[in-house]
Amino acid sequence: MSHEAPTVEEYLNNKSKKRSYEKVPIGRFNNILLAVDKGSNPDISQDELRRLVKVGRQSVSLFRRIRTMTRQRSIIYDDLRKGAIDHPGFAGFDMPDSKAKVRISPEDEITWNGPALKEILGKSASAVVSEQLEMTCVVPLGHVMPGGEVLTSEKAMAVFYSGLLALGFSEQDDATILSGEIKYKVDEEVLTEMVNSGQIGSIEGTAVVKRKFTPDIDTP
Repeated sequence: MSHEAPTVEEYLNNKSKKRSYEKVPIGRFNNILLAVDKGSNPDISQDELRRLVKVGRQSVSLFRRIRTMTRQRSIIYDDLRKGAIDHPGFAGFDMPDSKAKVRISPEDEITWNGPALKEILGKSASAVVSEQLEMTCVVPLGHVMPGGEVLTSEKAMAVFYSGLLALGFSEQDDATILSGEIKYKVDEEVLTEMVNSGQIGSIEGTAVVKRKFTPDIDTP
C-alpha cells in the first residue's frame, strides 16, 4: 500500500476493500514471517530488515508488559479504593525513603433535579438555578416543499427560524426531527449561603450525590 494519500476516488473504492496480506518467510530469522500487501514486493535491505525485526519484537514485548501492568494497576487501585471505603479516614501513605506519596481522595459528583430545587427555592430560584435548552434538528434533505420545490440545506437554513411548519412538515414530524434537553446549572455558592443562613429549609431530595475514590501516586 502506498505511503501517499489516495485520490478521492481511490479513497471511496478502498473503503469497501479489506486489506489483504501475504506472509513471506525471512530466511535468516526463525519463526518470523514478513507481512506484505498482496502482490507487492517491498524493497528492504538486510540491515533495514534486521532493524525492523528488532523493533517489531520490542513492540510486542512492550505491548505485553503494558497490558500486564494495566491489569495489575486496576487490581491495586481497586484494593486502595476498598481500603478507603472500609476504613473511613484512611487517605494513603507517605514514603520518605523513596520520596513517594499515595493518596486516595474522594470525588463527589452531584446531579441536580432542577424542577424540585426550583420548587423549594420559590421566588429565589432565579438567583440560583439557570436553564439551558439544547436543541438538535435533523432535516431530511430531499423533502418536497409546498410548490414541489426540493429542500436543500441552504434553503433549510434560510427558513429554519420561521418554523418547520413552513416547510410542509406536520406537528407529528416535528417530534422526530427536533429533540431538546433542558440542562440546569446551579450556583452552588449562592445556594450554600442560603442554606447556611437559614433562608431555605432542607434541600435533600433535590439532587443525587455519588462519591468515588481516586488513587493518586506522586513519585520522582
